[in-house]
Amino acid sequence: MKIIYLFVLSILCAPVYAQRAGEYKALLNDKITVNYPDYTVTAGVSNPKNNFIARPGKTYHWYSANRIRTTQGGFSGKLLDGNYTEYYLSKDLKEKGSFKNGLKHGEWLAWSADGKLKSRERWRTGAKYGDYFVYDPAGKLLEQGTYRNDKLNGKVRKYVADSVVVTRYKNGKSFVPKNSVADFLKRVNPFRRAPKKK
Repeated sequence: MKIIYLFVLSILCAPVYAQRAGEYKALLNDKITVNYPDYTVTAGVSNPKNNFIARPGKTYHWYSANRIRTTQGGFSGKLLDGNYTEYYLSKDLKEKGSFKNGLKHGEWLAWSADGKLKSRERWRTGAKYGDYFVYDPAGKLLEQGTYRNDKLNGKVRKYVADSVVVTRYKNGKSFVPKNSVADFLKRVNPFRRAPKKK
């Protein structure tokens, strides 16, 4: 009798388990391909959860009517979720990264049409975060710096000819640090007259 009971129970539960496993697999493998005049995109998409609320300051990337759309603070379609790849018409890589609930997340790379790396940057939930690098058409480093919460933070180095121009940033604003050469020259002006002795 126990064997019959277990057999009937397994038959009743199997469709529920199979349906949930199938839905989960469909979410993981839901991919789209969108063809534009000069490039093609393949991306993962997913339907947002019922309780998902878009954040006002974030830029969401979503799919609707065979187009990828971008909206600040909202969306109306399937959110890009997972791997994202752009290809030139020649099938060479143009851009590659990933999305998490419609927001850029992780490392993003971009290439020129001849396969040279153009840029490398990191994102965290839709905001630039961490080190970034920009390269010229020959693949030589042009600029590097750091973002924190989508704002430049720390030293930004720009490579011009054989020199390096360094600018310091804090929360997206450039500044001259105290005890710099300019600050020193203000304090120790060689042209300032010495005070008269009494």
